[in-house]
Amino acid sequence: MYSVVPALRISTGWYIFNNSRTQGVQGWIPGRVERFPEVSKDNHGVYSISVTARMVGMEQHNLRQYESRGLLEPDRTSGGTRLYSDRDVAVLRRIGDLLAEGLNLAGVRLVLQLEARNRQLTHQVRRLQDRA
Repeated sequence: MYSVVPALRISTGWYIFNNSRTQGVQGWIPGRVERFPEVSKDNHGVYSISVTARMVGMEQHNLRQYESRGLLEPDRTSGGTRLYSDRDVAVLRRIGDLLAEGLNLAGVRLVLQLEARNRQLTHQVRRLQDRA
């Protein structure tokens, strides 16, 4: 039986492991690795909530709270499991930085919205400059 282990990075890409155990990479046999076409992890959720929480140094319940407050929106599997992308991880790290600076969640939300709007306007200005 094949199982997908999307969070594992050997070089780049997604891998299927043909083994009877699906716990991380236990039982991985190099001769049985098959590579899928490259999929960007920037926008596609690949990390579980437990892995993401460890990556950013937060508790899982905080990640759920940030989602419920609209600070980020991770992908969901058909069964409802949250999957976080590299972009979500970057947002969570930014949230942690802002909280460490003393902002509350309302302030964090406002800063994230302003930063997103600033990126949009910067991109728009560059496009207009390229046309000229």
